[in-house]
Amino acid sequence: MDIDRALERALDSEDPGPAFTGRVMAAISGDSKAGPRPIGAPAPRAGRSVAWRTVLPVAATVALTVAGLRWQAVRADEARAEDAKARAAHAQLMQALRLTGEKLNVVHRAIERSQE
Repeated sequence: MDIDRALERALDSEDPGPAFTGRVMAAISGDSKAGPRPIGAPAPRAGRSVAWRTVLPVAATVALTVAGLRWQAVRADEARAEDAKARAAHAQLMQALRLTGEKLNVVHRAIERSQE
């Protein structure tokens, strides 16, 4: 089959040569004079990149920590407000039950008097 042979040829390994090996080893060691960069590869940077690699994770950590603390404070405020509403509703309910109890006692006494 022609497709099988074409696939075998396409998948055959080829030695890229010593120049490729030299470029790979130079890239690993960080030597920028070893040869041209591959297309699309970023240009090597001086000491500034080391500073940014240190500063960015620290800045991200600080930003996330501040955001987390702010979120936690907002949630605590919301919980306090909800608790205050619940306490107010409880007080209103207790007052309504006291008034209802008093009125039921008045009605009960009136019924007892009418039966005497």
